[in-house]
Amino acid sequence: LKQIVHERSGVSRQSSVSQIEEDQAQFERAMRAIDVVVEQYPDLKASGVYQQTMSNVDKYENNVRQSRMVFNDMVTKFNRLIKVFPNS
Repeated sequence: LKQIVHERSGVSRQSSVSQIEEDQAQFERAMRAIDVVVEQYPDLKASGVYQQTMSNVDKYENNVRQSRMVFNDMVTKFNRLIKVFPNS
């Protein structure tokens, strides 16, 4: 998890799409590894810290999902605007 946090700090506005996709893949692998550990330790799953962390991860994923939806919507609108004759 420390490695993923360190590597994620390198993603910025200047990052390429492939860098962001690789970052997301690493994040997903880390989450699967955490799930495996939690399955082995049921007391950890009941921990308030774990539950709060997973809640924050869910919020993060929802923010990313919404941001992607907004981005895709804006790109679609922009592309349509370009194709309209009076504006092009």
